[in-house]
Amino acid sequence: METDWTTLSIDEVVRRLSVDPAAGLSPDEARKRQETAGPNILPSKPPRGILLRLADQFRETLIIILLVATAVSILLREVKDAVAIFAIVFINAVLGAVQEFKAERTLAALKSFSGSIISILRAGVWKRVAPEELVPGDIVTLGEGDKIPADVRWLETQRMAVDEAILTGESEPVKKDASFVGQPGLSPGDQRNMGFRGTNIISGKGTAVVVETGRRTHLGRIAEMMVEMEEEPTPLQRELLRLGRQISYAILGIVAALLVIGLFQHRPFLQMFMVSVSLAVAAIPEGLPAVITILLAVGVQKMAARNAIVRRLSAVEALGATTIICTDKTGTLTENRMELVKVGLADGLREGDFSVARSEIAHILRVAVLASEVRTTDRGYFGDPLDVAIRRLADKLEFPAERWLKEAVRAGEIPFDSHRKRVSFLYREDGGFFLAVKGAAEEILAKSRRYALAGKEGEMTDAKRQELLGIQVELAREGLRVLGVAQRRFAEELPQEQWEDDLTFLGFIAFLDPLREGVKEAVDLSIQAGMRPMMVTGDYVWTARKIARDLGIPADDDAVYQGTDLSHRDAFASLEWDRAAVFSRVTPEHKMEIVRNLKRKGEIVAMTGDGVNDAPALKMADIGISMGLRGTEVAREASDLVLLDDSFSTIVAAIEEGRRVFDNIRKATYYLLSCNLSEVLTVAVPILLRMPLPLTALQLLWINLITDGFPALALGMEPPSEGLMSRKPRAAGEGILTGRLWRSMVLDGLLMGIAALSVFIWALHHPSGAYAEDEARTMAFAVLVLSQLVQAFVISLRSRSSWRQALANRTLVAALALSALLQFSILLTPAGRDFFSLARLSAAELDSIILAGLIPAYRFIVEQGVRKATIRRRAARQ
Repeated sequence: METDWTTLSIDEVVRRLSVDPAAGLSPDEARKRQETAGPNILPSKPPRGILLRLADQFRETLIIILLVATAVSILLREVKDAVAIFAIVFINAVLGAVQEFKAERTLAALKSFSGSIISILRAGVWKRVAPEELVPGDIVTLGEGDKIPADVRWLETQRMAVDEAILTGESEPVKKDASFVGQPGLSPGDQRNMGFRGTNIISGKGTAVVVETGRRTHLGRIAEMMVEMEEEPTPLQRELLRLGRQISYAILGIVAALLVIGLFQHRPFLQMFMVSVSLAVAAIPEGLPAVITILLAVGVQKMAARNAIVRRLSAVEALGATTIICTDKTGTLTENRMELVKVGLADGLREGDFSVARSEIAHILRVAVLASEVRTTDRGYFGDPLDVAIRRLADKLEFPAERWLKEAVRAGEIPFDSHRKRVSFLYREDGGFFLAVKGAAEEILAKSRRYALAGKEGEMTDAKRQELLGIQVELAREGLRVLGVAQRRFAEELPQEQWEDDLTFLGFIAFLDPLREGVKEAVDLSIQAGMRPMMVTGDYVWTARKIARDLGIPADDDAVYQGTDLSHRDAFASLEWDRAAVFSRVTPEHKMEIVRNLKRKGEIVAMTGDGVNDAPALKMADIGISMGLRGTEVAREASDLVLLDDSFSTIVAAIEEGRRVFDNIRKATYYLLSCNLSEVLTVAVPILLRMPLPLTALQLLWINLITDGFPALALGMEPPSEGLMSRKPRAAGEGILTGRLWRSMVLDGLLMGIAALSVFIWALHHPSGAYAEDEARTMAFAVLVLSQLVQAFVISLRSRSSWRQALANRTLVAALALSALLQFSILLTPAGRDFFSLARLSAAELDSIILAGLIPAYRFIVEQGVRKATIRRRAARQ
C-alpha cells in the first residue's frame, strides 16, 4: 500500500524513513536502500534488440517483393540465383540492423545524461551526487532553478514557489510550506508540503527528505504510460525523407516503365521482373535516412568528447548555420574562478595585504560572509564563486569566519533574484536584529540612506552617492566584478518588505575573474568563420567593454548598449544591429528581445544562459546553450546544448563539429545519389536500345552491397574539410544539395553510367567479335564498381589540398580497400565468377576496365585544371 506522505507530520515522515535529518543516511544504509529501490531513473522504452531490428529490415515493400521473386525462381529451378540474391539481401539486412542498433545505443547513452548534481547529506557531511544515486531517506537541499529530482517531503522552506505545470497543467506556481499537513486524497497541486520529481523551483529554497524515487514517483507512473511515444525527426531528417520519397517515386516510375518496355520487347518476364526489382532496391536511397541518423549520432558523440552535450539532434544541424553567438561573460569567457582583490571603503580603495584599515576590512568582510551561503564539503568550499572568494579572503587574512557564522542565529532571508540583484540575510543579535546585504553596487547604493567609515556613520547625500559610484566605475573599468555591501540594525521584528528600507552602506568588494585559456583564440576563430560573437551580460558596461576589447570583440561606443537603453521594446527597433557587440546590465526579458530582433534580421542565433529566467530566451534561440557547471536544471531543460565546462571555446568547437557533420552528410548524400543515377542509366539505356541487359539482378544487388554502405558511411567520418572555419555559415534553409551540387551530381552520375555503357557497347560490337555477352556484362559490371569507388575518393579529395590528406582518412581508405577486395574476390576466383555469372577477364580487358573506371578522376583533374587557369587569368588581370 502506498504511503500518503502529505498527511504525515515531519517527525512521522523521518521516523518512517528511519533517518536523522541532521546527519542523513550512512553510506552503508544508502547502498542497501539503492539495492532495494533501484536507481532513481524513470521508466523508458526498452531498446529494440538486434534480432528485432533485423526483422524490421525485411518489412520493406521492395525487399518483400524481391524475396517473393526469389521464391518464384526456386520454383522455376533457378536455385543458384535465388540463393545468391537471398544471401546478399540478408547481408544487407544485417549491416542495416547493426548500424541502426549502434546509432540508437549512442543516442540513448547521451539522453541518459542529466548534467545536474544534487547536494545531499550523508553521515553528517554534505556531498554532491548525481540524481540517479538518490534513495528514499536522503536529505537534500534545493533552490531556485533546480529541477526536483525525486518526490520529496519538505522539512524547511523559504519563500519557495514551484512550477508544477508538468503534473497539474496549472501555470500558476505553487507556494510550498513545510509545516503544512494535508488531508487524505489531495491532488498533487494541493500538497503544499510535497515536491514532485520533474517540477521546477521558481523561487526560494528548502531542505527536504526523499520519499519516493524512480518509477514510484508521480512522474514515474506517468512515464510508464509514455514509453511508446516516438521521437520527432529533425528538420534535416524530414528533408531527407522527403527527398528520398521523391527520388523513390521517380525511380519506381522509371523501373515500371523499363519493365513494361522490356515485356513489349518479349524479354523473359522473370528476368525483367528480377532486374527491375533489383534495380529499384539498388537505386532507391532507402538507407539514406538511416545513414544520416548514424552520422548525426557520431557527431553528437564527438561533441560530447569535446564537452558539449547535445540534447536535441536538430541542434547538430543548426550549429553549422550559426551566424551570431550571444554569450554570457562570467564563466563562459572568463574562468569564474573569482578572487577578491580589492575593497572599496567610503574613503577609497584597499588592496594587496589589506593591512591598512584592517578593522574596517574585517567588518565589511564579516557582513559579506553573513550575506553569503557557502558549504564546507568533503571537497572544500561549495557555493557561488563570489561567496567562496569572500570566504577564502577571510581565511587568508585569518579572520574568524567560522566563529562569525556560529555566533550568528539566522532569522530569515530574502533570496537573490535577477530583478532585485541582491540578497539579504537576517540574524538575531544583541536582543535585536541585524541584516547583512550584498548585491549589485548601484542597487545597494540606491537603497542606502547612510554610509559607515571607521566606526562612524554619515548621511548618504547625492554628492556622496556619486562619489561612491565613481569608485565603482574605477573598479569596473579595470575589468573587475563589483558588489556592494550594506547592513541594517533594528530592535523589533519588521515585515520582510521593510527590511531593506534604511540600509547603511559599508563599501565595495571587487573580484578578478581572469579570461579563460583559449577563449581569445576561439573568439578570433568564430570571427574568421563569419560569425559574430556578441556579449550579453548582467555586469557593468565598463567591465563588459574591457573584457570585450581584451578578446578582440569590437566595443566602440556605438556597439555597446546598456539595459537602461532598452527599457522600452521600441528601443530595440532603433539599434544598429549590424554593429551591436556588447549588451550590459541586461535582464532575461532583454535577452528575449535581443534574440527576437536578431532572428527578424535573418540571423541564426545561439544564446547562452544559466538561470531560471533565461529559459524563454534559450527556447526562442535557434540554439539554446546552457551551462553544465553553474546552470540551473530549468535552463538545461530549455536548451539544445549543454556545456560541461561552461566555456566559449566549447561553443566554437561544437559549431565546428556541426559544420563538419553537415559537410559529411552532404558528401554521403552526393555520393549515394550519383552512384544510384549511374546504375539506373546503365540498365535503362540498353533496354531502350533493345540491347542485352548489361547487369543481372544479382550483380545489381552486389553493387548495392559493396559500394553503397561502406564508402557512404566512411565519407561521413571525414575529418573537417580544409578552410571549414574560414567559410561563412551556410544560408538558413539551404538544402543538403544546392543547385550547383545537383548539377555536379547529375554530371558525375551520367559520366559513370556512360563509362560502363561505353565499355559494354564496345565489347558487344567489337570488330573482331571476340567478346561474348557475358564478357561484355562482366566489363560493364567491373567498370561501374570501380568508378563508384573512385567517386568516393574524389569526393573526399575535393575538400583537400593534396592526395596525401585525402589518404589520411583511414576509415575511407579501409572501406574502399574492403570493397575493392570483395570485388576482386569474385572477379578473380572461379567460384566467385560462377556465382555471379561473370566471365574471366584478360589483362587487356582489365586495362580497359581501369581506363574507363577512372572517369571520376579524369573529371576531377580537368576541373582542377580549369579552376587553376581561371585563378591565373584573374591574377593576370589584376
